Parts: sequence; structure tokens; C-alpha cells
Amino acid sequence: MKILIHADCEGICGIRAFADASGTRTADVTADAKMQQLNEINACIDGLRSAGADEILVWDNCCTSGSPVFNIYDLRPGVFFADSRDPAGPVMHLDAGFDGAVLLGASARNHTEHAFMAHSVNSRIFGSLELNGTLVGDIGLNILTASYFRVPVLLVSGDDKACREASDFCGGEMETVETKKGLSCLKCMNHSPADVCRELTRKAEESLRKREVRSIRQMKGPYRLKVRVTAPHFLEPWIHMGYEPAAENTIFLESDDFLDLCAQLHGWSPGAHAKRFGVTSRTTDFFQALTLD
Repeated sequence: MKILIHADCEGICGIRAFADASGTRTADVTADAKMQQLNEINACIDGLRSAGADEILVWDNCCTSGSPVFNIYDLRPGVFFADSRDPAGPVMHLDAGFDGAVLLGASARNHTEHAFMAHSVNSRIFGSLELNGTLVGDIGLNILTASYFRVPVLLVSGDDKACREASDFCGGEMETVETKKGLSCLKCMNHSPADVCRELTRKAEESLRKREVRSIRQMKGPYRLKVRVTAPHFLEPWIHMGYEPAAENTIFLESDDFLDLCAQLHGWSPGAHAKRFGVTSRTTDFFQALTLD
């Protein structure tokens, strides 16, 4: 079985402030955070392999500084690695060839009360995202991207608010691992790192074994995404492509194809991402070992 581990950093155990994740001010804490993210990834890999996973792709979603957050050389042997610098990223990080996905270190959507490091894609740019009348953040968008390819999300880890959001979005049918309790956007209480890793191994194995009975969260199109930005100038990239603002800080993106909608959110013109990469909901061979270079 082929499984994706989508590795974010805000929701891992031990991250306590924005500086921990960025590494710009708290180098020694960042080293601890990098090690814990690696430990959580490897713990998840161990559980997935115990349940029969024989091909695992670890996708580093925090790779915005030009280097991975964690030390890739200490990953479990035999796994593949890619990150958001991939040409198709950050629009897509899996295809229909995967049998399941794990969202590791996730965070709740922007403005979630008491959620730690809550944001929706980019907290500096996006105030809120509303898809067909439903507020969504990274968790919802990632679950629906997997759904586009008929891939079930098996497990989500993060603070208590992220876990609740994932469970609510999937009607209570999502396996979760709580890594910390959020007190505010910049304060939290972390669980024991060792306990979190043990629980990730257990839940990863358990959730993969129950894969066949896991329902896939779906949302039917057509899709209309209400994008509210934090300042009017952030709308300029879409205005330059011909989009008309609905208000000073609001724009609507529309598509019959969910992946195309996500591409528009990340700055692609309608239809351009699919034309460039030739990806459809049935594509099974986009993320093969030879293409991850």
C-alpha cells in the first residue's frame, strides 16, 4: 500500500511559538522542534508499516526557507521525500495512486478560539476561506484534495482544536492524535513527546487496518470559494489575472473542478494548472520515485 504523510510543523508536540517553527530567533528550541517532528514522522511510519504500508511518501509542507524543517537523513530507511518546492506544489501533494494519507502536525483554521498557531494557508494573507458556505482551513482543504483523488485521510494530529476541526469536518469519523492543548494563538500546553509518538504509532497502524471501512469526506461541485484577505493589496495577483473583487478585501473563486479551485487560490489562472501538469482525478502516476527530483 502507498501512503502519504503530509508533515506540517505547527501542530507537532514541542512547538511553542512562531519563532520555534521559523528558526529566526530561537535556534536551540528549533533544534528540539526539528527532532520531535522527525520522531513523530518516524513513529507514524512504524505504525503504517506494521499495518502493511510498503511505499511511504513524506511531504514536507514547511519547506519555505529552502531547506527541510527536519533532518531527512534520519528518516526511516526506504521512504520517499518531497516538499512544497515541487513544481505541482502546494496545489497537490498526492494522486489517485495512493491508498491513504496522514495529516501530521496540523493546525486549526484562522480565528479558531484558543487554537495554537491557527491559520488558513497563510495567516499574513488570508483572513478566512469559505467554501460553498463552509469555513475551511488547511485541514479541510487537504481532506478535500485527497477526496478529489478518492484517497481517504486516515489520521490527523495536532492540538486539541485541530483534532476537533478534523473530526467535525468528517462527521466525527476521523482518527486523531492530540499533541497539545491550545490556550491562545501563541500559548499551549504540550503533551509528553514520548506519549505522542507512542500514540501516533498505535493510531497509524489502527487507522490503516480500518482503511476499507473509512468513508471519504466529499463535497459536490460546483465550487465557490470566498477569499477574504487581511489587506486589500493582497488581492492584486488575482486582480492582475482579471478577477473582480467583491469587496475591498474579498474575492470569489469558482470552478467545477476542486483541484482547479485550489490552483486558483495559489495563483494559477483557471485551467492553467491542469493544462501544465495534465492531472485529473484519475491520475495515478504523478508522484512516482522518478518524478521526485
